[in-house]
Amino acid sequence: MTHRATLNIHQLSAGYGREDVLHALSIPALAAGEVTALLGPNGSGKSTLLKALAGLVRTRGGGVVLDGQDLSRLGVGERAQHMVYLPQSLPAAVHLRVFESVLVAANASRNTLAPTVGLDDIDRLLDRLGIAHLALHYLDALSGGQKQLVGLAQALIRHPRVLLLDEPLSALDLNYQFHVMRLLKQETQEHGLISIIVLHDLNVALQHTDRAVMIEHGRLHAQGAPADVITPATLAAVYGVQARVEACSRGLRQVQIDALDEHPR
Repeated sequence: MTHRATLNIHQLSAGYGREDVLHALSIPALAAGEVTALLGPNGSGKSTLLKALAGLVRTRGGGVVLDGQDLSRLGVGERAQHMVYLPQSLPAAVHLRVFESVLVAANASRNTLAPTVGLDDIDRLLDRLGIAHLALHYLDALSGGQKQLVGLAQALIRHPRVLLLDEPLSALDLNYQFHVMRLLKQETQEHGLISIIVLHDLNVALQHTDRAVMIEHGRLHAQGAPADVITPATLAAVYGVQARVEACSRGLRQVQIDALDEHPR
């Protein structure tokens, strides 16, 4: 039986200043080869969790263990050899061409166990993302959506063990949203990644992810198969909406919002 790496989050507390955003948060093991949707309303701690996993937010308790290795003992640079974090808002673009920026990313904190990246690998990745035509364009001349796709290329080219994506679909049109989720699923399965993606579109989570984790006020509310996590009960309790989750004519489950809860939590 092939061993599958796991990521375990146990009693994790983290925040900013003196205020905790995550409160002793524990999530059952996340397995390699699966895309996990991280769900929850604004302010629930989703972005803080990704930053804490990446070592960008100081944790006050608990631990993060990747396949038996305690990552809390590693510095940010060492942790970056195993994890790649893509934030919601990318840093101000430097005056580099797209191809150059992906080449630089391939050699940044590279995991010594990852395969060597060649120029042809970058060409193929840009083509799979649908942005090969932008290879010689400068980053600071791209649209927001194009920059997000380049950021995704920079993340994937590093062959991380754990991929942390904070709302990577927010600036993409419907066509690219579907395209990116399909590519993420393929990359995750083919390379045995542990992929965690913050999503606000619950229908995307239902149709394109393997697992869902829903948090509220920095604590775990539900986790499991997306269809078991995204239910009328959890939507009422966490999002304050009255909703149905029904199958369409193709059998795909979709969320239909009927009304707002008169007394949201």
